[in-house]
Amino acid sequence: MPIGSGWVPAPARWWPVLMAMNEFCGKPLSDSTLLTLMGELEGRISGSVHYDNVAPCFLGGIQLMLQENDIISQAVPGFDDWLWVMAYPGIKVSTAEARAILPAQYRKEDCIRHGRLLAGFIHACHTRQPQLAA
Repeated sequence: MPIGSGWVPAPARWWPVLMAMNEFCGKPLSDSTLLTLMGELEGRISGSVHYDNVAPCFLGGIQLMLQENDIISQAVPGFDDWLWVMAYPGIKVSTAEARAILPAQYRKEDCIRHGRLLAGFIHACHTRQPQLAA
């Protein structure tokens, strides 16, 4: 996926360097500290610290971004028989440009529906209900 495509390429370039340096120095940094550093580096590239790309890239799998109580993300169990697909529309949009496109406000009904669907998906993943997750 090209840089500016909205998924992973920027962190994928430098997280192996951080891991190699940490390994070479005897692993003085925890995964949590490494993830924090990766988020800060991503922030320098995109204009704001966020972990939605670096956490899955570094930790693998589906990650639920929390950023509460010193917990950046938590793994969400996936389904072994599901295939995950990334689609690239052939255009580049930076994080800043993508955020500028979004509306400043959302309808309450949309926020409630989004929360309900996200909660249902997370619950379905943890309780192994693929039909509910789909």
